[in-house]
Amino acid sequence: MGSKRKQKWTAPALVAASALVASALTASPETVFVREQAGTIWQDGLFIGDGATGAMAYAPAHLEWTINRNDVLDSRVFSCEYTPHAEVMACVATNAGHSVAFLRAEKQRTKGFPDGGSMLTASLSAAILHVRFWSGVGWSMPSIPATRQELDTRTGELSAKMTSPFLTPEALSFIERSRDVMVVDIGDPNAPNRLAVIQLARPEDHRLEDSGFAWTIKDGVVGFAQRLPGGETYAVAMSAPATPVAHGRTASVRASGRKTLFLAVRTTRDADDPVAAAFDAVKAAEKDGFDRVRADNRAWWKDFWMRGARAYFDSDPAVDTQWNYALYALAAQFGASPMPALNGLIYGPIDGANAGVGSHCYVHDQNVQIPMMPFFPLNHAEFIKPFIRTYQDAMPEIERRTMEKFGVKGAYLPLNMNQFGFEHPVADYRYTLCGGAYSGLVLAQAWWYTGDEAVLREIYPLLKKFILFYTETMTRDADGTYHFIWSVPPEIFTGSKDDTTAIACLKPCLETAVEAATRFKCDAQELALWKDVLAHYPAFAKHSEGGWWCGPEIPDDHYMYGGHLFYPFFPSEADTDIEVAKKTLDYAWKYAVEISYETPEPHPVHDWSALYLGMATTRIHGGVKGWEALKDFQDGFAKPNGVFSHNPIILTKMTREEALANVKKAPKLLRRNYHGKLTEWGRRGPNDLTYNPDAKALVAPVIEGGAAFLMLSSEALLQSWGGEIRLFPSVPEKFTGKFENFRARGGYVVSAEMKNGKLVDYSIKGGKADDKVMVTCPMDPSFVAQIF
Repeated sequence: MGSKRKQKWTAPALVAASALVASALTASPETVFVREQAGTIWQDGLFIGDGATGAMAYAPAHLEWTINRNDVLDSRVFSCEYTPHAEVMACVATNAGHSVAFLRAEKQRTKGFPDGGSMLTASLSAAILHVRFWSGVGWSMPSIPATRQELDTRTGELSAKMTSPFLTPEALSFIERSRDVMVVDIGDPNAPNRLAVIQLARPEDHRLEDSGFAWTIKDGVVGFAQRLPGGETYAVAMSAPATPVAHGRTASVRASGRKTLFLAVRTTRDADDPVAAAFDAVKAAEKDGFDRVRADNRAWWKDFWMRGARAYFDSDPAVDTQWNYALYALAAQFGASPMPALNGLIYGPIDGANAGVGSHCYVHDQNVQIPMMPFFPLNHAEFIKPFIRTYQDAMPEIERRTMEKFGVKGAYLPLNMNQFGFEHPVADYRYTLCGGAYSGLVLAQAWWYTGDEAVLREIYPLLKKFILFYTETMTRDADGTYHFIWSVPPEIFTGSKDDTTAIACLKPCLETAVEAATRFKCDAQELALWKDVLAHYPAFAKHSEGGWWCGPEIPDDHYMYGGHLFYPFFPSEADTDIEVAKKTLDYAWKYAVEISYETPEPHPVHDWSALYLGMATTRIHGGVKGWEALKDFQDGFAKPNGVFSHNPIILTKMTREEALANVKKAPKLLRRNYHGKLTEWGRRGPNDLTYNPDAKALVAPVIEGGAAFLMLSSEALLQSWGGEIRLFPSVPEKFTGKFENFRARGGYVVSAEMKNGKLVDYSIKGGKADDKVMVTCPMDPSFVAQIF
């Protein structure tokens, strides 16, 4: 990391050591997420997790947990008669619009799949746990108590308290990481002998065959095994404090008094006999006891918050609480291979016809990569490990598929890939080839923010495999410029060589590989090639209005998604030209197809677009405009339970006529489609306006939304792109708050405090002894820029 240096601007010190410990570990209103009335469905539940297993906790009447695991899934993929790569390129060459629409004719389905084959990419939940504190159901049930939930982000513990004059049961639940065991401690402090009816159920899912299902009851543990559609098996085991009775897919236990339940999920990825592994995990946890398991869980979370970043948005408690919960929830979904997919671990069954939500796959145009981004500036680069391990585990199939499809070495990442590395065919979307470059960029970011050679050594082997695919498929002009494989920028289905998305992400991959090979004195031949490629790199395509564009072979008047135009600026930082970024931002707001004009002010209709446009606004303008981008994101996508939806849910009192009047004010959008025809595009969103006050609670969440919020809110406090450390660059006037242990590019550890818009203290540590970096505070005009 180099020599440790510290720069302080004014006294007093940012925070004393004892206060630092207290602020990191003590529960406060901002670090405890409270639901005065618990949600009644999993979509509105609070989340607990350990990076492998997760649960959504809610209270339909009783207490309930939907339990998920990253490797409980339908691993089948559709058989597909793929058009050979050479034929695709030949069709593109004779296709005036460079469109891949013809690939829609590829056959995806084959005979032989059971019912539910159309749901191959839908999530699959492992189990549901019900606990009710009365025996009657239906007409004989009591008046249902109110349920209040508190999730302490500093300990990962969720308490649920049911209240009524005579029913006051409580439950404390968490999932301990080292054991991968869920703990639920139940009882009624005012009725020590309160009855509890405990039910463990396999969720209804028509993809799962009853012939592959069986209960096991022994030694005070009840569990089931279920064969998955792809042939793997998973098992769930739970403590049985009394004799269980199994009927169909549900086992019930009736017990009185305080009880501690231990529950474990295991798969054939864990052990040849997942039933035995799940039972052993439960018995081991029972032997250790509740207090020891709880202490270990608390110790992990204590270490997490002590080592990593902390933020305090005193001027906006809603952002403060959201930031703590978002970071907690993100960390609670990462830790093991396979890493979480688009749904994270925050999913569940919808109904009998829809047993899961899409998609359990890794979607490589951005959905895999966005959740990783906040870990690095927030000082948690350790989460690069499950990211790397996931691809290493799948690498044999990835490399086999790369050779089969393209005839080259290296690692091509399909647009849609399951946890075993198998490609899900997506017809005309499968030629979006930025995936390896984008995942390689994530590896590069881990190095940017740590400056740690151990991290560089860890990421380098995988980074080389991603790079190799692009160097094996590149060509070179007579003038010496290299050009990269023809690819479709995300979601427009018309392609180009030197697709801006791909080459923007690839450039920092090459730069990081050069750094690694130079430091480690290895791979001399590859090093020479990488340097030559960087010296003769293709320019990023520009639109006629001056901003970045999709690719050099894509017509100026083609439709586009504005968020994807910013990849050179963010996340790759391969081109930080502010003037080009401004022109791109202006163009995107006017003409991007993912912008809705139904509301008085236009808004993006997807969380990822709101991230890219918001990050551009935060970095270009900062201040009030940047803060408004953060608040707009929170208002549009945050759910009442602290997670985020993919599309905005906008509560409104506008009439249909008023919304359409807003749409009519939008600039006319006449753009070329993927068939090469000029078409007028609508300016409405995907029905994101509603009168339903419960709409936000009802929609299913995605993992990337929390990560996007963390990026926007954290960059309001600290930015370090373009060789400059900016303190509080995107906060409103008279802002009060502070941050601790953030990371800046170059391996710096930065802390700072602002009161009423004035920077009162900051500290910078780390970096290399010979590095120089500019330190500014854009929102405090009294601060004089300094060289550190």
